[in-house]
Amino acid sequence: MKDFITSLPGRIVIISALLIIVGGIIFFSVLGTRVNSRTKESVQEETEQDASVSSSSKEEKRQVPAETDSAEDEESYIDESLEQYLKRTAKIENIISVNDSQTVMTGAEAIKFLSDRGFDGQPIECDFAMDGEYVEGVEVTSESSEKYPEYTTYFEAENGCVWIITVSNGSITAVPISYIIDFDVNLRIVLSESDKMICYDPESNQFFEVIPDKWEYFLVTVPKIDAETLNKMTNEELDKLWK
Repeated sequence: MKDFITSLPGRIVIISALLIIVGGIIFFSVLGTRVNSRTKESVQEETEQDASVSSSSKEEKRQVPAETDSAEDEESYIDESLEQYLKRTAKIENIISVNDSQTVMTGAEAIKFLSDRGFDGQPIECDFAMDGEYVEGVEVTSESSEKYPEYTTYFEAENGCVWIITVSNGSITAVPISYIIDFDVNLRIVLSESDKMICYDPESNQFFEVIPDKWEYFLVTVPKIDAETLNKMTNEELDKLWK
């Protein structure tokens, strides 16, 4: 799995993989929104190419029954806002303006938050400033006093599984990106510490706390997202979560 990471430029593979799974928030995107108009077209095109290659190289796919929209419906959704998308695919519990939030971390706080959970040694990056402006992969340090709405890093578990880790408005999620890609799983699996997930929308510069519909995201609740928990998540254990 180390070859998986080192075979491509680190930043590109993290961004591209996240876009494939969560539709392009950042994680945002950790982890969970669509690519907005400010995301570079080149990244979007690369993501579509990666998805096409992955699809054509697999003869068999692990899939679950899902509710799907017709081609006409999908076309009508292209220009919808994130809020419209979430109203259609999730239950919105709360909407918080980024500038009003009391739980947005500084770069230094995010590093400590992740380090305390065993997630250290890998770059921690941000794609959006506090005003929602796209800043293209700013890497924070232990001296970073500036705040960002969302932080993204990755973690390679002892079994070789690579996870996208996203911290958004003080909440953490984890996506088993290599498992999803390696087995071509047609499902957005997200680990969370509650039955909700945070979606950041840079266009409106708001956090959306949502309970996603199961055909959009398969949200798995665990007591704590840390290195110990993810090290126990073998492919077999991941299989049991959704099969």
